[in-house]
Amino acid sequence: MTPRPQWVLADPHGGHDPDADRALVRLLAQAAQARADLLIMGDLFVAWLAPERFWTPLQRRVLEGVAAVRAAGGQTRFVVGNRDYLVEALLGTVFDQVLTDEAVVPVAGRPTLVCHGDRLNRADWPYLMWHRLSRSRPAEALLGLLPGAAGRALAARTEARMARVNTRYKTGVLPLGALEALGRRAAAQGAARALVGHFHHDRVLPVADGAPVVVAPGWFEHRRILVGGPDGALCSTPADALAD
Repeated sequence: MTPRPQWVLADPHGGHDPDADRALVRLLAQAAQARADLLIMGDLFVAWLAPERFWTPLQRRVLEGVAAVRAAGGQTRFVVGNRDYLVEALLGTVFDQVLTDEAVVPVAGRPTLVCHGDRLNRADWPYLMWHRLSRSRPAEALLGLLPGAAGRALAARTEARMARVNTRYKTGVLPLGALEALGRRAAAQGAARALVGHFHHDRVLPVADGAPVVVAPGWFEHRRILVGGPDGALCSTPADALAD
């Protein structure tokens, strides 16, 4: 039996760039046609409350595209990013698995320590405090109680604020110390590599005393995904090449 293709998509930031959004919808249709397994590394939209009553028309098109991948036989997995909330609501309908913390999972046949990456910089204590507060049970319970219109309005206001800061990822400096520590954790847990999104770079970082760290390309800048090779490697691939 031929193994299914393995595709990794990172940081689409849907709602930021209409061209990237249209390309994303096409990519998902290709993934369904290819019966690919799809791992999404977080930040699917600029700001996202995942339950269906909050969906915008764009979110509906994208999420129906992901569900079509699942219906075609591909496994759909999601790593929660800093812009994604209440994603567990879509378990069993859109996603087969939702990961909220670092975890070792098989990716293209290799054990891989995956995480979004937003919490790797332990010196960024203001963000870490905000993350802890906004992901607390009371905060998520309050979000879960919002009616659809109120949730969409909150997400739209957040999206308008966050869209202005997206360009910093194009030239940002990677937190090499934190990424190297991730590679060491990966090796200690028996993983062959670590995989992160969030930083929008397209790089593989060797770690002398740990596992290599794959930094996935951000979709909305690069229009690239990672494709699993027959040897288990993850190859950065432009979307245009997937139609070949």
